[in-house]
Amino acid sequence: MKITRRGFIGLVAGAAAGINLTPLPWRLIDDSAIWTQNWPWVPKVTRFPKIEYQNTVCTLCPGGCGVKVKMVNNQRTVKVEGLTSAPINQGGVCPIGAAGPQYEYGPARFYGPLKRMGARGSGAYAKLSWEDAFKEVGGKLAELRKQGQAHTVVLISGRRNSLSRSLGGYFMAAYGSPNLIQMPSLEISEGLAQRVQFGWENALGYDLENSDFILSFGSALIEGWGSPVRSIKVFSNSRGAEGTKIVQVDSRAGLTASKADQWVAAAPGSEAALALGMANVMIRENLYDKAFVDANTAGFDIFKQLVLKEYGLDNAAAITGLKKEDIESLARNFAKAKAPVALAGKGTGAMPTPVYEIMAIMSLNALKGNINKKGGVIVRKDLPLTEWPQPALDEVAQKGLTAPRLDLAGSPRYPLTDSLIQNLVESIQGNRLYPVNMLILDQANPAYFGSYAAEFRSAMAKIPLVVSLSSMADDTSAFADIILPQAANFEAPVDVVNPPTLPYPVFGFGKQVLDKSPYDTKPIGDIYIGLAKTVGGSVKEAMPFDSHAKMLTESAIGLFKSGTGVVAEAGGEAPGGVFGQDDNSSFKDEKEFQKALASGGFWYDGSFEFGKLDGAFQTPSGKFEFLSQVLQEVLFEFLALKGEQAGLAELGLTASGAQVFLPHFEPYVPEDQGGAFPLMLAPMEQFKLVTSSIGNAPYLTKLAEDTTLKYNDLVVEIHPHTAEGLHLHEGDLAWLATLKGRIQVRVHLYDGARPDMVYAPIGLGHRGFGYYLRNKGSNPMEIMETTTDPLSGQALWWGTKANLTKV
Repeated sequence: MKITRRGFIGLVAGAAAGINLTPLPWRLIDDSAIWTQNWPWVPKVTRFPKIEYQNTVCTLCPGGCGVKVKMVNNQRTVKVEGLTSAPINQGGVCPIGAAGPQYEYGPARFYGPLKRMGARGSGAYAKLSWEDAFKEVGGKLAELRKQGQAHTVVLISGRRNSLSRSLGGYFMAAYGSPNLIQMPSLEISEGLAQRVQFGWENALGYDLENSDFILSFGSALIEGWGSPVRSIKVFSNSRGAEGTKIVQVDSRAGLTASKADQWVAAAPGSEAALALGMANVMIRENLYDKAFVDANTAGFDIFKQLVLKEYGLDNAAAITGLKKEDIESLARNFAKAKAPVALAGKGTGAMPTPVYEIMAIMSLNALKGNINKKGGVIVRKDLPLTEWPQPALDEVAQKGLTAPRLDLAGSPRYPLTDSLIQNLVESIQGNRLYPVNMLILDQANPAYFGSYAAEFRSAMAKIPLVVSLSSMADDTSAFADIILPQAANFEAPVDVVNPPTLPYPVFGFGKQVLDKSPYDTKPIGDIYIGLAKTVGGSVKEAMPFDSHAKMLTESAIGLFKSGTGVVAEAGGEAPGGVFGQDDNSSFKDEKEFQKALASGGFWYDGSFEFGKLDGAFQTPSGKFEFLSQVLQEVLFEFLALKGEQAGLAELGLTASGAQVFLPHFEPYVPEDQGGAFPLMLAPMEQFKLVTSSIGNAPYLTKLAEDTTLKYNDLVVEIHPHTAEGLHLHEGDLAWLATLKGRIQVRVHLYDGARPDMVYAPIGLGHRGFGYYLRNKGSNPMEIMETTTDPLSGQALWWGTKANLTKV
């Protein structure tokens, strides 16, 4: 049986159920269904199949949705629907989740372990057994350890919100390498901002369901931000005369801005100045919560002086390009709302955001006093999983872990950051510190994603052995010497730990959907454990579990022992609000708990006492810090070492004195050199264009509108007035150029684009993934310039000076 035209329409229609604003163009869906009739890789099953459903957790993005998978003869997955009992999505599913079977069977899948036979990138591989594959990689790992070169192994991970991410770090520690590198994301920036103001890292969530005024500083609420289905539901449910007011700050009228109650078209990169201009109004007009600020914040007096002196309406208007009265009105509306919340972090969460910008926006929440309040910012309770034992380290591991990190994270220059992939690339290219003898890639595609993609491909040529753990033939895996393919979404037990932006702790656990995978893959935990066993010795003994499945089940025992939370009832309905409810379940023993968790898929604890601030702040002052003592402490060493002026210049700061430790505006968009690049190029994220290591499923690529992908050309947006000055017309072919290079694009005239800007979609232009995605469009990340965030050290590429000329 093939996936029929009617079946595909049903698939995507089911995906959109409960998500009123999902951007699915129905005409293209119909066309796609016709187009996909004769794909040779579409699974075929018997004429009279046995139909079953299996509940699991979708791991195609960090959102943590519960899904129900339709199976045929327990061998083929053919459809994905939302799980009504799941607390996060409550029956909804996004287009990416609905495309799950395509990721399972698509032609870009690796069928089993492989060894490169030809030149890198040639695609010539020979099959390996898992035994031989482990010998190849584990043997080399063991050899490097014997040579005292354990620190020369690098693991790049793109994992977020999972126990498998922690296991990768555990393996690297036991092996003896400090070089665990995370792919860049908003999570890194947010974690640092939260640390310096709250004393926590990645512990904040938002009670969006109870907010009456959501002020989003570029967060793409209905385009993939946070936990996407939840965000879309909040947006959808807010519509109506008495609903939540949503205000979107964005230079472009994207989907969120277009459907918001108000669009604030601030200049790109000016978000911090807008937030501080609003703070100026709130302080001047006594619209802030004085009782909360006096009792629960530190450094307000000096913050107040800075805001009143530097961010008056004239200055804020000049930076943002907004009218003074508009900034004033926005500040008053936010301050006078009963339960407002300000959201920081541009886009969907894939790219870093400046830390000072996040601090400035979070300061609005502190001024309003909406921390741990209904509808506000919530300091999420801990997730009580079983604590893993610390790995026992032998002398080789202890010595290796003392080696300096190749990305310089944790050094005096980057004291706050755990991972900086662009510095790793520079170290490899410049032969800094020591060579990389082995590179391992886990759900990471750095040869495609990021403004350093070309540099990364060049750097890989210097690495003797590149090992990919990917299940897909992504852009980076094309250069790998060994492929150890991990199991895909339905082929192994999966988990999700605290999906982003949720105000309550969640653990999602999904059983293996298929009894037997059609491919020779392994769960990612079993790959790490298999490598550790091959290396042997203390590395083998240090691993806390003997299988991927036990890692999940034994970690979950801590939830049972906590005596808190509730397990979702399989086939039931999730509580409407979830958060703020005291609904605890009890089980007579661990076995009963594990059975319920495996059936329902989710443990969560929605109980919360609004207004309680005990333990909410773990800063040195025990309060929310406008003036960060953490920043003072960690930057003191660097500034003392370099000298204050030289140190500030190396950090790239325009501020000085106390401003360095306060939220403030720092320009981070490169300046034009001589007028050759009069436009500003900004990346544009879209829900149907996946930027993670899984790439687009074929259905999703086909659903891209002609205003995103025309033929095989990437389409960029510019304002009609800008086009007129450049003598460009709708559909023209043009060269989009920056100092780094140029790509060929087509032009789309869009009134929602800011004049003198060009917006380029990211997610296309792949060198990997096979026929249905390779070479479709261009990758504008290849020509993006970067600046460095002073605090996190992350590469920022939200704005690049560019020009656009007709071909």
